[in-house]
Amino acid sequence: MADIELKARGNQPQYGYSALSLTSGTDANTTPCRRRPSRWSAWQDRLRTMFCSRRSRRVLYIGSGIILMLAWIGLILAFARSQQQTENNNVQGDAKAVRNISGLGEIWFLAGTLLHIDTNARTLAVQWSGKQYHWNDTKNPLSDFVVSEYYFDGLNIYRDVRAIKDEYVSYMMNDSYDYFMLDNATALPIGNVGIREWDAFNTDVDLVENSTSVWTQPIRGYPFDIWTGSLVIAAHIDFTISRPGLVKFTVIAVIIVNWLSTIVIFLLTGEALINGYKTEFLAGTDMLSVLFAALFALPGVRSLLPGAPDFGSTIDLVGILPNVIIISLCTSCWAVAKLRWQAKQKAESNKNVGKART
Repeated sequence: MADIELKARGNQPQYGYSALSLTSGTDANTTPCRRRPSRWSAWQDRLRTMFCSRRSRRVLYIGSGIILMLAWIGLILAFARSQQQTENNNVQGDAKAVRNISGLGEIWFLAGTLLHIDTNARTLAVQWSGKQYHWNDTKNPLSDFVVSEYYFDGLNIYRDVRAIKDEYVSYMMNDSYDYFMLDNATALPIGNVGIREWDAFNTDVDLVENSTSVWTQPIRGYPFDIWTGSLVIAAHIDFTISRPGLVKFTVIAVIIVNWLSTIVIFLLTGEALINGYKTEFLAGTDMLSVLFAALFALPGVRSLLPGAPDFGSTIDLVGILPNVIIISLCTSCWAVAKLRWQAKQKAESNKNVGKART
């Protein structure tokens, strides 16, 4: 029989130790120091334990979707309420300034309604109608403007002309009223109000840029562009036009989503083609389909934005054009890698067939 000799393993490093740690003067029998898990590791373990089952994971993604939908609906309702409050404040216009003043009798107003705005042509169409204010009517201080009982021909409305006091007529009438005449006797009225309740007239206003800032100037500054225009009808009327908060929020959200998609595609391309994962991705055509879909989807989404101007605004330089360029480059890289991979696979297949024949 063979003799078996048992020897001590004093120089053999224990489990969890290296030989270097033993030779550096550390006693093998000493207890190793254990690091306390970080808070992030503890949270990771807790999350893994919490979402270890399918039901918990299903509840997680369904709850996340519901929260996102509720948040979006809440934002839309908040912007809609803000827009409604603004419209309610503008319904009575300057009539609010004389609401608390008694003894004024009737005050005449012109109420404007937006018909059409074209930022490309830089024009604004407004429809005007007459309103009159009754100081003793608290429920409906603004009513339709009808003065045919006193002025049978109604009131003619002139644009961009100046009224000059006629001293002679005012003196001759001697009824405590001042009478005016136009500085242009050949000017034709642009409308007439006061005969019927539905009398109205339209005006076109030219728009110009309000600011030289790249973020607010018209055309390029969408959705932060601000337009201004002016009109003279018995008074100098200034128009300032900007887009509502809901449009601004929607455009910014679209830009963020486009950039997130572009970054994901760029990182996926780099990891697959450069970092050694090309075999798994190049076997099929799924990735190329995704890239081509994203390449044609970005301009389509841009055209669906509310009130989007022609191509060339700030949103295109920031959120559309660079996205299209990056995705196009990624698509080209994927196409070249796919062709090279197929050629390599074909060469290896022919080589294996040749070996099998020999």
